[in-house]
Amino acid sequence: MSNHRSNPRLLALTLSAATIIVPCVGWSSTRGDSANSERRTITGFEFIGEVSFPTGYRFDDTEVGGLSGITYDADDNRFLALSDDRSDLAPARYYSLTIDLSDGHLDSGDIAFTGVTKLQPRFGSYFAPGGIDPEGIALAPNGGVFVSSEGDASKLLAPFVNHFNRFGIQDLELEIDAKYLPTATSGIRNNLAFESLNLSPNKRYLFTAVENALVQDGPQATLEDKSLSRILKYDLKTGKALGEMVYEVEPVAETPEPATAFATNGLVELLALDDNGSLLAMERGFSTGKGNVVKLYQVLSQGALDVSAWDSLLWKEEGVPFSIDPPVQKQELLDFGDLVETVDNLEGMTLGPVLPDGRQSLIVVSDNNFSSTQFTQFIALALNIETVPAARPVLETPRTTDAGTDSPLRGDSDDPAIWIHPSRPDKSLVIATLKDGGFVVFDLGGTVIQQEVPAEYGDIRFNNVDLVYDFALDGKRVDLAVFSDRKNDTLAVYRIDPNRQRLVAVTSSSMPATIFGVDDGSATAYGLCTYRGLSDGADYAFVTQADGNKIAQLRLLDAGDGTVSAEVARMIELPVPTGDAEDSQSEGMVADRELGVLYVAMEDIVGVLKFSAEVDGGNDYSLVQSIDAHFLKPDIEGLTLYYGPGGTGYLLVSSQGDSTYAVFERSGDNAYVGSFVVADTDGIDQANESDGADIISTALGSRYPFGLLVVQDGANDPQNALQDEEELENDSTNFKFIPWENVAKSFPEPLIMEPRTYDPRQ
Repeated sequence: MSNHRSNPRLLALTLSAATIIVPCVGWSSTRGDSANSERRTITGFEFIGEVSFPTGYRFDDTEVGGLSGITYDADDNRFLALSDDRSDLAPARYYSLTIDLSDGHLDSGDIAFTGVTKLQPRFGSYFAPGGIDPEGIALAPNGGVFVSSEGDASKLLAPFVNHFNRFGIQDLELEIDAKYLPTATSGIRNNLAFESLNLSPNKRYLFTAVENALVQDGPQATLEDKSLSRILKYDLKTGKALGEMVYEVEPVAETPEPATAFATNGLVELLALDDNGSLLAMERGFSTGKGNVVKLYQVLSQGALDVSAWDSLLWKEEGVPFSIDPPVQKQELLDFGDLVETVDNLEGMTLGPVLPDGRQSLIVVSDNNFSSTQFTQFIALALNIETVPAARPVLETPRTTDAGTDSPLRGDSDDPAIWIHPSRPDKSLVIATLKDGGFVVFDLGGTVIQQEVPAEYGDIRFNNVDLVYDFALDGKRVDLAVFSDRKNDTLAVYRIDPNRQRLVAVTSSSMPATIFGVDDGSATAYGLCTYRGLSDGADYAFVTQADGNKIAQLRLLDAGDGTVSAEVARMIELPVPTGDAEDSQSEGMVADRELGVLYVAMEDIVGVLKFSAEVDGGNDYSLVQSIDAHFLKPDIEGLTLYYGPGGTGYLLVSSQGDSTYAVFERSGDNAYVGSFVVADTDGIDQANESDGADIISTALGSRYPFGLLVVQDGANDPQNALQDEEELENDSTNFKFIPWENVAKSFPEPLIMEPRTYDPRQ
């Protein structure tokens, strides 16, 4: 987009909505390469230079200006910069140029234009004046380029994303869904369409986005309103659109002068950092009389809701945009106004060469609108990039949906527990909660072998589950699965039958009817973990309070009739720094059965805490990790322990806000080791927005010789996107099974793999 109104001299040229689709098979790498599954995160940056060219600068008989997009050709160490000249001053074109960063800086004389390629449609000569509005450019694997055009909504000129060969001749049109085509009441807004374009590093996925909301999706950005931009993701292996995600564009930053004058803010560029779904996004705002405000954001698209099925994102009943659960997540990295004295109309960016000191260069370029009051500006940054390793699952369970349609399981997957068979480890089970849907039992192949809803759907809510081994019940030693029932503020207990591989209800009628004694239906039993006391040998269940700051430690009891009851033996109070106990809610907990400590994750504040797990342990705690750490992003959810030899091993923490798993030493002061993600592979999608997790270091047959990690996937794909009043959401969830060695070996220094050091029955 240029910061000017449509030129009335432009000729109207309306393109047909029909498109030609040419499959791109062979242009991209295949899914499942572990090296391509790692996540890259920006941890720091440095401004390393600025170079400007005056308006009117000429090269090869063309005026250099309107540079709206830029891409880097690493093989030839050259850049390609796209002009957004609509074939008015010269044919639509892109320039080749070199940028010398060999000394780690960008200085005057470091940029040289070396060539120009003029764009041509499939048939005929150059594009007619006004027949194209080129904005984004991405280097294709075959030496050609993809180019995005905004079109012209005022003349019903459709936007496009097309491929041009190395000679500049169009030879491919990607399909554009009808919702984007401009009409009087829908489609793109003028000058607010496909401004951005970028390929993933493996060259398989192509991203573009509308700069602001489509007409039917809600308002464009104003001083008061955000705008719902759609990010469109293409799979170049098929040539088809893979999905659409919502990016929330910030409101206009500054009031124009006069107040009724033109002002805007929009998403002008995207840049894929990895093949895992991490992006950089640039928003450019302009207010008359004030100038440009340009900000760079780090974006996580993993697990974002696919809204491609919705032609409109407007909730018609209330006349406001839907709340999207979730949109892509973003975090501001920098304001270019803090780096340079004058910020021009920055619109394009690309990763350049690696700098001599090992940092990654980023080049940003401005569209000067061919205006004498502006200039063509190049800005260079050095980025510090951290790589988060990826562990690959080997299977996933059937998906669960709340409606139970098109899926074998009804409910909401939440928390798993891995039960070890007493004599046949390969016959071990994974027991998991489905909230309103009760519980489900899987074998180690992910097959459902039992599902039970012990009451009418919604009359119980099994939130978390953990195990008790060798519990003395009615004169026998049995294994138990203990569930927290959030709906009824109590526990549900089942005996595990190893021969039939089924759970049998053994909850006593004397089980406390309420744990926390609050009858408002909200501050009830939530998170749960079990523990056997080191000093008294008694079995306990720790239960957190939803919307509260309490943790109850309940002693599990043989009721004398083959059932299990419980009594509250201790009540822990979590800190309440905000003064409101609801802010101190926790769910994730795990008790170290050998070291006698209880780890608690406060979801949104403070961080991960460590208490004594012994019944007389009191309220004293130590802080394992502050929630302000860069590798934790709220909510902080599931906790689980990997038991290594001699008190070694790891504490795993689900950082739900960025879909990573932080690893800490189990011993000593719980030093941070690193983080990892659960990536997609071989037809299995990533695990995102993870709640519960469980890990076993014991060998479980030939499939899991070093143990098993099971995590909940809170944003499972294929999605089940639906409307829930004012919200659009995905209610598809399931569990991913990851062999422990896939986690351990993903780290630069592999983690411990000791499968014979832990037996929960000893």
